[in-house]
Amino acid sequence: RNVTGIRTALAKKDINRATIKIKEQTVDTVTILSVATLHDEFGFGTQRCDRFIKRFNKKAECIMDDMASWN
Repeated sequence: RNVTGIRTALAKKDINRATIKIKEQTVDTVTILSVATLHDEFGFGTQRCDRFIKRFNKKAECIMDDMASWN
């Protein structure tokens, strides 16, 4: 909002709430696709998939919370 010059009737808090939901759904989708690929194509079992999910979520949270960024 105000960055692109696009006018919207939505309040900033509503836009932020929607953005958070979109980020969460994106992370969930990428996680599911990644784990399915690791399991099906590379033979990852339950324990390795669980470790991957925990680490992936930790890194995603750091990015979403602005504690890290992509260079």
